[in-house]
Amino acid sequence: MSPQVSWIRASDLRILTIGALSYTQDKRFSAIHEEGSEAWILKITRAEVEDSGDYECQVKREPENRKFRVRTIDCTYR
Repeated sequence: MSPQVSWIRASDLRILTIGALSYTQDKRFSAIHEEGSEAWILKITRAEVEDSGDYECQVKREPENRKFRVRTIDCTYR
């Protein structure tokens, strides 16, 4: 059974994506996942300084759940 993967912004606990579905009205956030891969990527299109911070990846897979925190390091305009 495939895990259910969610991305959450830690600063306001906003659910951004569940699986490949977006749960925010901000269309800059999307989840990328290739079938058969264990990699799940949170993509922020046109990232802004305000997007800096912690994002949490929650993986629900029976019989246990896991959480991972990702900190954006550099959101500077180049």
